[in-house]
Amino acid sequence: MCNLKKMKLEELRELRQRLEKEMGLREAGEGPSYKKPRKSVRLVARDRRVRDHLKVARALSTRQIARLLFPSFDPETDEFLGPGVANAEKRLYDLASKAKLVNSVPNELVPVPGLPGTNTAWELTREAFKSIRDDPGDEYPDPLRGENLRHLVAVNEVFVLLHELLGELPGYDPMCWRWIGEPKCHRPYGGSPGQYGRGRIGYAGGHVLKPDAQVVLFDDTVVFIERQTADARKKPEEIHDKVFNYHRYENSVQRRTDGRRTVLLWACDAERDKNAAIQAEKTHPTKTLRQSQMEERWDKRMPVGAGSPLWVAKKIRNAVAERLPSRRVS
Repeated sequence: MCNLKKMKLEELRELRQRLEKEMGLREAGEGPSYKKPRKSVRLVARDRRVRDHLKVARALSTRQIARLLFPSFDPETDEFLGPGVANAEKRLYDLASKAKLVNSVPNELVPVPGLPGTNTAWELTREAFKSIRDDPGDEYPDPLRGENLRHLVAVNEVFVLLHELLGELPGYDPMCWRWIGEPKCHRPYGGSPGQYGRGRIGYAGGHVLKPDAQVVLFDDTVVFIERQTADARKKPEEIHDKVFNYHRYENSVQRRTDGRRTVLLWACDAERDKNAAIQAEKTHPTKTLRQSQMEERWDKRMPVGAGSPLWVAKKIRNAVAERLPSRRVS
């Protein structure tokens, strides 16, 4: 910065002339402009959709959010290039630092080689959650970290695929389906009424059905989602037992009070896990009914399907597509 006290009169006149010239150019829109950095951001419709998706899914990776809301196109051919990860990342960091809408969770996810935006997860801030929660009594969910967070993001791969596939259907109505994640999709059954978990009513001496998520279609069909990643490395017997937990629920009193159709779909990365789920669709491969805590008279079995996350999403998409025409007519 110049020292005005030590400047000669002629130098001061020259400085004044330069300043006046620069100010004139700026006013005419021709000179260099100085933009004061913004300390806040104005929320637009897309930001609110980011917030709504995180409210439902709880946590999403940068790439998943980009796939949902930040498409990238070639400026010359207008060809779709894929998710705009760079734009999504820039906006998300603005929403985190200036709008206080989301929190970034770095270094928790395992990055996928060749796919940018897979190493950082995002979740709602406590204030943002409170501002949009459905029930004033809903508590801010405990942040997940480590393996639990990685599993949740893997489950939400089906969530993202459903948005992509269902949005392509002619006559698609977003109200025809809804996603319910953990722990709201958990269902206690059997035993006598009591308490289980933190502040949730359960059944003492009974069981708890704990899907990774559930998808409700047209309010009359419930699709339970189980996600089996390649890193989980569960033994086939563990998958068999989990399938039979759904079969037990299918024969329970609590299930009979719910008239909706139920289906269990396993989203598996490994072929072995897919086969293990299918093997237990009718009978337990390694246990008797008694060992599976089943009674002889319990002959109902929940329909089971298994495949990749894309296969699961397409299965649900096809079920919706079959019913959309009749819904439009009615």
